[in-house]
Amino acid sequence: MQVVVVGAGVVGLMAAHALSHRGHAVEVLTHEDPLATTSATAGASFKPRLVDDSPLLRPLLVASRDVLVGWTSSGFATTLGIRRHRHAVVTTNGPFEGDWLDLVDDVKRSVPGPGAGLSGVAAPGDTAAVAFTTWFFDVDEVLPALLGHLQGDHAVVPRHRVVSRLEEVVDLGEVVVNATGVAASRLVGDPDVVAVRGTVVRVRSAAVADWDPDRSMSRHGSYVYPRRDGVLVGGTADWGAHDRTPDGGLARRLVDAAVHLAPGLADVRDAELEPMVGLRPWRRGGVRVERGTDLAGTPVIHAYGHGGAGWTLAPGTAERVADLVATLP
Repeated sequence: MQVVVVGAGVVGLMAAHALSHRGHAVEVLTHEDPLATTSATAGASFKPRLVDDSPLLRPLLVASRDVLVGWTSSGFATTLGIRRHRHAVVTTNGPFEGDWLDLVDDVKRSVPGPGAGLSGVAAPGDTAAVAFTTWFFDVDEVLPALLGHLQGDHAVVPRHRVVSRLEEVVDLGEVVVNATGVAASRLVGDPDVVAVRGTVVRVRSAAVADWDPDRSMSRHGSYVYPRRDGVLVGGTADWGAHDRTPDGGLARRLVDAAVHLAPGLADVRDAELEPMVGLRPWRRGGVRVERGTDLAGTPVIHAYGHGGAGWTLAPGTAERVADLVATLP
């Protein structure tokens, strides 16, 4: 079947991969380079955040976990640039709770004080911490690797095209997949989609060359994530904001917060900073992955509204999209 995927962020590219793997002919349309999408500015780990709860959330999490387990076992995860590391989340308002913690490994809980199981993680004012092993996606590797895999094995080459209405592309294929993130608000008139602007800072420096990636951490909205040649620090959540212009002053404050979070990174204050801004597609009522209303007789599969959990949910979303296409006559 000829499938047109609109959107080349992680959801669109992984959907294209899943569809191609099942034998469909796929064309990807995008108005921007994949490395310029919001997906390229994400923390990118298997750890859901900023996504509204819904009955679909848990099945997508389980499906994503299953895909990542399979990719890890086969070695495909390493090929793409997906690695497993320890991560700690520290809270100030009681124990950290997440109904997805059973989907990650080696979960250990701790409270501050002598003998705490997470020595060196909790700080004064913190009430609890939980550490676990999960997947981290090095976006600078994974997005190009996905593109290379699609182009090399399945002859899928993203084509630049600005799409103002989905009706414009229905004649290009037998099915249209809408993976347009925040733009879905405009393309399909979904009033429940809200842009949540996030700023992160990429730090490439010899000062972090020996930083242990298993010391990644989140606290009070700040986080430090590992990258192959540095670290990524964040983050912010500005609801309803659309300006993607980086703010150097904000970048510096985020780095200062990261140093407070992980004192071993103190030397990065003198490093060259690369602030990046993305618009997370939060959706009231949760992620939408379903068949919508046909356009001019062409089936449309919607896959958007992942909020800050795009990388977490993309593998499972891709499989669900492929399953939906498989039900079409």
